[in-house]
Parts: sequence; structure tokens; C-alpha cells
Amino acid sequence: MGLSGDLYSGKQIHTTFDRSARRPILAYASAAIGVLHDPGSGRQTFLNGHTDDISCIAMSGDGKILATGQVGRPAFVHVWDLHSVTTAKNPNDNPLFVPKAQVTSSNDGPAPASDSPAYLCTIGGDHGYSPGFFQRGVCAIELSPTGRYVVAVGCDDKHRMGIWDITRGGALIADTVTQNG
Repeated sequence: MGLSGDLYSGKQIHTTFDRSARRPILAYASAAIGVLHDPGSGRQTFLNGHTDDISCIAMSGDGKILATGQVGRPAFVHVWDLHSVTTAKNPNDNPLFVPKAQVTSSNDGPAPASDSPAYLCTIGGDHGYSPGFFQRGVCAIELSPTGRYVVAVGCDDKHRMGIWDITRGGALIADTVTQNG
């Protein structure tokens, strides 16, 4: 799986460190798939659940939480727990194993499996926290150092920005317009 070189904003590759295995893990997007890559072993894990291209990606300062936003309709952000991804084991002893996504009947399209250790929540879309918040896509995203807060900016004409507290059930704690047109 290759690197998507046309993310709308932010860094294209993020790094974290798997402390249990003492090795770096790279996180990036390729089209509608989030990729976790272990450069030591060459193994990759795919974070499924987007229905259109991933437009932005962010990692918390402690390297435990990853957020991926997408363009299109519906537009939404998925939030992932990287610590549980890098410590999960499958029968082949792949330390980056994540169960495949299950297809749901929601308008958000395929969603991560509910038993996936990596999936935390969705913001926006038709059924996530703050449904319909993003109109055409997510153009920028950032996480607080501990991953508690998610800040995201929409691709709508007014670049609506929201801040969510994912530890309080995805509570929207700020909603503002950052720029008109």
C-alpha cells in the first residue's frame, strides 16, 4: 500500500513508538485507508472505515490516539486508539493486527468493527457524535497532547470548527466559524 501524497492539510506521515516492542510505527493515509506501518518488519495494518479519501490525519502528542478525517458526503472523523492496536495479537503473532471492518447499513458506509481494539468513535457523518457537522469534508484536524480533545475544521464555505471531548461521550464543547468563504 502506497503513501497518499495529496492530503489536504497537515503532515502526511506521523510517527509513534511502540514501547512494548521498542520500535517506531508510522501512520499515514492512502486513499480511504489509514495505514500503520512497522518499518522494522515491513508489516502494515489497515484502518478501515472511510468511504472516501482521507483528507487529514493527526496524532496525539503521546502517540496513543490517531484521528483521520475524510472528504465527501457524509464527511466525518474516525478516532483510533493506537496503543491497543500495537499491543493486540492475532494468531500469526502480528503485533499490528486489527480486525477487519464490518459493513453496516448506516449512511456513513463501512464502519470499523465494534470489537476492534483500535476504534474509539466517529465525529460527524450521519450517525457519529454531532451528526451532520461537516458539510463537504474535513480539511484540518488536530488532537490534544493526550488525545482527549479533537479539533476539526470543515471544508464548508465558513470553515466551521468544532472541539470535542471524546472522554465525555464526544461532547461538542466549542462550535465556531473560523473564516467566511
